[in-house]
Order: sequence, then structure tokens, then C-alpha cells
Amino acid sequence: MGIIGILIIVVVAGVCVYLVNQYIPLPRPFKIVFNLIVAISLILWLLWSFGIVDNRSFQTRGCDVPTRHHRR
Repeated sequence: MGIIGILIIVVVAGVCVYLVNQYIPLPRPFKIVFNLIVAISLILWLLWSFGIVDNRSFQTRGCDVPTRHHRR
């Protein structure tokens, strides 16, 4: 995905957050939590998009359970 696509997604996410904050009546603590969730998820997505963070770094380690069992 190019820089233009990333910028479009960031702008669309910002507009959606703005619209939710302006037009949906929520108590202040809920708005803070909503904004934090959106910001953290957007930052993680940006880090994955630029290759700074790998998806494998969030997987559990030490669990070698096979996904398919083959009978012999």
C-alpha cells in the first residue's frame, strides 16, 4: 500500500472519530476510551504497514501445537 492509501485511511479514521465525538452523545469517559482504542489500533496498523513491527511479535511463544493431525 502506498503513502497515498495510508494517508487516506488515516484521514478517514480521523473523520470517523470526529463524527462520533460530535454527533453521538456519550459520557466523557467512554469518549476517552473510544479515542484511545482508535488511536492505539491506528498506530499499530501504521507500524505494521511500514514494517517496523512484525505480526509474529504478538504471537504466543513456546506453544508448538500442530494445526493438522495426520494419521499414518
